[in-house]
Amino acid sequence: MAGTRPNVQKTSDLVTKIGHLARTNVYQIKVQAPRPVLGFVSSQTGIKYSEQIELLCSSATLPGSAMATHENVQDFYGVRTRYAYSRQHDESIALEFYVDKKYNIISYFDEWHNYIVGQGSLYNKESYYKSNQVHRANYPKGETGYMAPMYVTKFEKDVQDQAIEYCFIDAFPQSINSMPVAYGQSEILKVTVSFFYSRYVKRNLIGQRGQSRTGRYSNQTKSSNPADYLREDNSRIAAELDEQVNRNPFARDTADRFGDFFINRDLGIGANDLSGFA
Repeated sequence: MAGTRPNVQKTSDLVTKIGHLARTNVYQIKVQAPRPVLGFVSSQTGIKYSEQIELLCSSATLPGSAMATHENVQDFYGVRTRYAYSRQHDESIALEFYVDKKYNIISYFDEWHNYIVGQGSLYNKESYYKSNQVHRANYPKGETGYMAPMYVTKFEKDVQDQAIEYCFIDAFPQSINSMPVAYGQSEILKVTVSFFYSRYVKRNLIGQRGQSRTGRYSNQTKSSNPADYLREDNSRIAAELDEQVNRNPFARDTADRFGDFFINRDLGIGANDLSGFA
């Protein structure tokens, strides 16, 4: 079987074939915490989740995956064969954020951490100044859970071609990296937050060229911001994921058995007390 041979290509033909390539600097993220966490953050700092948090993300990484394989050396003499049996996803994703002058971006993720370990939600935050203070973490899922779907959407400047959306299942901030400060030349302060997640699901999105310039409702004008016209779909997916968790018999059984253990109103502000916050 003959291989490829070099041939003459016109510049105009090359531009048509490979000239339209994706750029790395056009994307948007969504790191909206679940309702109990948002209520806790709002009660502690007054911070509301907004698009500003998304736009402060200065860099992100599109996830990868690999196939777990089994090696077989006995089927054919002198030949090693590999067979795939499972797909393995990256365990975490790191997002880098610009820090605003009010330090809201730091407070947002720091209070998310506080909620996870019960600092201020299950125990009085003032008690954490004691050297012998213990902690008890909130349950990860359910009505008081701290996990939520996270999104990274990659699109192009004209918002007309196809975009791709990565939905990270059961994501939560695992680490907030240290932020060095020093005298010398002034630079923009940045913070890197790493998220753990179970797996991701990728789907293709149709750009605005194939869509109406108006929203699903005739009295709403569609924004040119891709995050705006994807937000409704993101909210719908998040609601469907929450509904699936609530329908899970194991999740309901675990919450029934251990709900009183993980939430004790006598120890401070309980997560259920914050359910009224948006």
